[in-house]
Amino acid sequence: MKNKIYSKLIILLALVLCLAACDGAVHLPESVTPVVVTFKITFDGNGATSGTPMDQMVVNAGTTIKLPYNTYVYPDPPHDDKAFEGWALTPDGEVIYEDEADITPENDITLFAKWIASR
Repeated sequence: MKNKIYSKLIILLALVLCLAACDGAVHLPESVTPVVVTFKITFDGNGATSGTPMDQMVVNAGTTIKLPYNTYVYPDPPHDDKAFEGWALTPDGEVIYEDEADITPENDITLFAKWIASR
């Protein structure tokens, strides 16, 4: 009986000493690299026939960025000249982001250029 009590006291003492030595911080081994979550924003000209293709963006989770200026052109003027209206999440979707809008992505997305007749 005394041995069980002494064993429990020794374990309790060891736990107290371990907790006292711990500064409350989590220490990662040097070989562990924290994982950074990122999301990709891809741009689709949605029928654009000229202009400069837009590079995919990689954004850290929780970061707000400004969308770049649209560089696509829908078709070559003067035929069916259309003006850029904004960005949608589907080719036929509604505009949800204006040109150079702030965005905080929550997953990988493709933004589709939306065009309206300029005449």
